[in-house]
Amino acid sequence: MANQLALWHDKAISEKERTELFSGTYIGQNPSVDAGQYLVLALDFSDVDERDVERSFTKVVNASVQDFSKQYYESGYLKRPVKIDDQDFASSLSDLASTAQRSGQKVSLIVDEVDSFANRLLLQVSHEKGLDSSGYHEFVKKEGSVLRRFGRTVKKHSSTCIERMFFTGVMPVACSDAFSSLNTVDDLTIAPAFYNALGFKTSDIEELLVLLFPAMDPEEHAKHLSLIRSKCNVYRRSSSQVEGLYNTQGVWYYLKELLRHGDSMVPCMDPNIVQPVRDEVAAFLVKHAAAATAYSPLHFFIGTIPFSPTKNFCAEYLFDPDRAPQALLSMAHYLGYLSFQYPKDEVRGDVLVAPNDDMRDIFMDAVLDGLPGHNKWKAKECIQQGMSPAVAVIEACYNLDEIWIVQASM
Repeated sequence: MANQLALWHDKAISEKERTELFSGTYIGQNPSVDAGQYLVLALDFSDVDERDVERSFTKVVNASVQDFSKQYYESGYLKRPVKIDDQDFASSLSDLASTAQRSGQKVSLIVDEVDSFANRLLLQVSHEKGLDSSGYHEFVKKEGSVLRRFGRTVKKHSSTCIERMFFTGVMPVACSDAFSSLNTVDDLTIAPAFYNALGFKTSDIEELLVLLFPAMDPEEHAKHLSLIRSKCNVYRRSSSQVEGLYNTQGVWYYLKELLRHGDSMVPCMDPNIVQPVRDEVAAFLVKHAAAATAYSPLHFFIGTIPFSPTKNFCAEYLFDPDRAPQALLSMAHYLGYLSFQYPKDEVRGDVLVAPNDDMRDIFMDAVLDGLPGHNKWKAKECIQQGMSPAVAVIEACYNLDEIWIVQASM
């Protein structure tokens, strides 16, 4: 999505190239007035190293500013190159904005994986110390942190030349902590108009299967659709959303592997990309002290959890005994570990459920890893005997509260 938006906005892309790139798409047939009107600054924060945030953040931003300067100065859109400050990314961004303004240009800022490193800092889990949020507070939450300085800098120049901003990968907790002053952008994560824009519908999968595998008979199509559904569906942002969406990354990985090998792939998600991140998230959700209050293994695997969504919440909520259960559920929901049930419960109203088998398996691995030694040994023995992981954990624990064994700490 970020790449497509950049190609649509970029002045350096000719009209002919843009027409060819977006041929057959809705926007290609119904072009907006902002096509090709901007110089595009594209940033990707997934490469920021949480072990050296200040230096690597500056390096990532400056590298993109350098590319921006080279591309648009050489193509004649900038009157002079942008001055890069090796020690201060905010200075580099300010000079970029000043240079673009003096050159009579408008900028479209596109930032992918905005809080990728922030999430890694927040989700740091130690088996000895429990949860550690010190790094998160240092580089995200506190005044003067890199994300706060970034937010203030782009907001300052939004009144002069940064006319468009688009951010992806922003979890509500980081949005509240780091970008509270950036009130010039709207959070579209749970906007009803975009419910069906952030994933595949069943009809999309059916169309892709026919398009990519025309020689495959309908029964085979149905078999693959059923497997994709069990692993990648169902994500709902609201209990009013009738049809759940499929995880796009999981669907593309499945179809790509099916094209290469001619056989179904399980799991659907690419383990090289997804697993390390999900391990951290699942460990956080399992080891948090409020987990026993927010949900239990029975809830997660076969039950439902009452829930009132929280649009924004700060990191402190996750360490506040009264607010932590609701904040933890909100976090699990926004990250795709839990999904709204449709229709809503007639008695309890909005409830959350595990969206698919893939999420259950990932969460289950974290639960197993967090069990005390004797329980873990018994659970693994049950699995070897053919018992499902969920049932094995319940069988292995005399008291379900034994699962939540690591206490949260500041």
